[in-house]
Amino acid sequence: MALGKEIGDFSFQITSTSYVEDGTVQVNVDGTATGFGTVLGTMTFHVDAPGAKSGALAWRGQGFLENGENVGGIGDGAWEEIGHHQWRTRMIVRISDGQLLASDGTLDLATRTLKGKNLEWSWSWTGHPYARPAGRCPRQATDKAPSLRTPVPRAPGVPRRFPSAG
Repeated sequence: MALGKEIGDFSFQITSTSYVEDGTVQVNVDGTATGFGTVLGTMTFHVDAPGAKSGALAWRGQGFLENGENVGGIGDGAWEEIGHHQWRTRMIVRISDGQLLASDGTLDLATRTLKGKNLEWSWSWTGHPYARPAGRCPRQATDKAPSLRTPVPRAPGVPRRFPSAG
């Protein structure tokens, strides 16, 4: 994986925030991003516990290009607290036109903004410890699929079925 050169910046104003019972916080934004025109989106912060200082992050958004076209973006990443009511956001975003980019931003409560930069992102399995030999897919037609009738091994003493209630 490699971060490339900066391809532009973004500047969003927070328009609303929703708090969900499962501990997620959804932040809706409206603004602009270089190469994507006007952008509307929702950033979802996953909060594992009250007072958490970091967690997972998701993005769903749409860019309205100057030529009248539009593109969607789906991203996943992480957030972390970096200061007094400030959080850093870092994600990999897949754009519907095939682009893949890295996003690095700062959400600031005082100004109700999310600002940052987008960078080129590339990924290659070459040299990755889980890479397979060239030409071999994770599952080829020659691989034998497991049968649904193959019994699942059980630990000794575990009954085949749960006892009936009553």
